[in-house]
Amino acid sequence: MEYLTMRKFFNGAVAFVLAVALSATFASCHRDESGSEPMVTDVLVNDAPVVFSKTLVVKSNVAATFAYGGVTKGTATKATFENANAKGTLVVTPDAKAAQEGYLPQTIDVSFGEEDWKQVNVQLYKLSANAAFQTPGEELRVENDLENQKDNELEDENTGLDGNVKAVLVVPADAGNTGNTAEPYSITVFKPHTDEDKNVLANSTIEDAVLALDCRPDGARFTNPVKVNLYIPGSENLNLRVVNRQNRSERINLTRGEENSLTVELTHFSIYDIMMLAKVISINRSDSVIYDNSFEVSAGRQQFYYDRQVGYVADNSAKSLIGQFLDNTFGVPMFLQENVPYTFNATVAGTAHVTLSQRVTSYEFESRREDDPNKFTRFSVVVYGAVKSKVELTHPATSDTEIHSGGSND
Repeated sequence: MEYLTMRKFFNGAVAFVLAVALSATFASCHRDESGSEPMVTDVLVNDAPVVFSKTLVVKSNVAATFAYGGVTKGTATKATFENANAKGTLVVTPDAKAAQEGYLPQTIDVSFGEEDWKQVNVQLYKLSANAAFQTPGEELRVENDLENQKDNELEDENTGLDGNVKAVLVVPADAGNTGNTAEPYSITVFKPHTDEDKNVLANSTIEDAVLALDCRPDGARFTNPVKVNLYIPGSENLNLRVVNRQNRSERINLTRGEENSLTVELTHFSIYDIMMLAKVISINRSDSVIYDNSFEVSAGRQQFYYDRQVGYVADNSAKSLIGQFLDNTFGVPMFLQENVPYTFNATVAGTAHVTLSQRVTSYEFESRREDDPNKFTRFSVVVYGAVKSKVELTHPATSDTEIHSGGSND
């Protein structure tokens, strides 16, 4: 009899341990507040990334058509591409009126990386109206006009430049142009947009275009270098270099002058990007709860709406060189994306508890001049990133339970 009793005890203990293990694996059981009926809580989604379709928003300072991923939209100053390709080429072409005024098309390589929302603010530009031929044996000086430095008056987006960026093209008498001499000389300053993948890691150096120079005539080549004298507000304490957009390995001589003055020497004409370099000093990541709510559901597909932040927040003016650097590195200044749909499937009727959290990353940068290390600028930025979700469903224990994972925005 004692043997049977111990055997029953052993079998009962094993059954109890298995029951506890299964309960811990699939759900938590408890009684409701009245104590009359046992309840179970299923974890339907457990800290899973929220899957968004890719959305590309493009804004232009003039009316244009926009082409991306085989889809063309326009004519307008804004276009939205839903379910966009993660990588592709964006072509922005001015409409007939803007083209007649001299605005030029732009082609931009777009890459979403890990992001699901991307906004590209494009400044279509036209060549400077200040153009002149060189008189043989005389030095020629041609200054850029301010046409491309006007603020965009459309949709409150700013695609102008910071202050009055002054550029003077100096062609010496003995420059010896062996290329294109049939067209006049000019220099145009405009605001570029780049959208290459950037791996922003601690102690890494990020490099991005903040200004661009279009030197004409295209195809001009010189025996002796020509100079471009630049005055760029806000540049004195920033690490800058100049690259040929068509050949980034080409070394361009850049000399820093007093305060915000710089001089570039060129032996041929092309489009040149003025790059800003900044080192990542620190990175801090945290998760911020943006939705936390419980509500009654029936079995089947459930949907609700929430708001999230998109983009970055910084103390720097959107018109500054640092602002342009941040635009090209992290997208656009922060805005609130409202009424974002979220869906999940409830296995049975019950009470759902949904928590959505968003990754928030703070970066600190330092841009230090190589020629004068005592001159530098530190700046910080907060970037709003991916959203993850957790969904729990509490219902009577007599209902069937099932584990699910994942959540989405439709």
